[in-house]
Amino acid sequence: MEPNLRDTPLRRFNTFWWGLALFAAFALSAVVVKNFVADDVVDYESELAKPRIDTKRKVDAEQAADLNTYKEVGDSKVQVEPKDVFGLGKQMGLLDGPKPSEMKHNRTFGQEPAAEEAPAQTEAAEVPATQEEPTAADQGAEETPAKQ
Repeated sequence: MEPNLRDTPLRRFNTFWWGLALFAAFALSAVVVKNFVADDVVDYESELAKPRIDTKRKVDAEQAADLNTYKEVGDSKVQVEPKDVFGLGKQMGLLDGPKPSEMKHNRTFGQEPAAEEAPAQTEAAEVPATQEEPTAADQGAEETPAKQ
């Protein structure tokens, strides 16, 4: 490989500083353009957010007015009138008791099933045990693909 006669330490030093100066000039021109030319830019998202911010302020004011009707206990806790809480619970159906089942089961708690029900249960338990088991030919067919 032949040495390049134009490659000297002074040229490398000079090239480095010219590159650094060019980068600084570009940064300075970008700052000037941003600050003096683009002042009249309107942010689209902030314009769209104005109605939402107004709505949020109204809701916050209404909630603060409602909160001020209750008594503050401390530790960021509030004492609420029971009629407010239970009225809402009744509206939502939270205070309704459980509804009785409509399914008839003909059993009483703590008693054994009637004698006529017992054989039906034993027959149901025996059915899965008497299902057909695979024959030897079927088992051999299942094992053959695994051996190949």
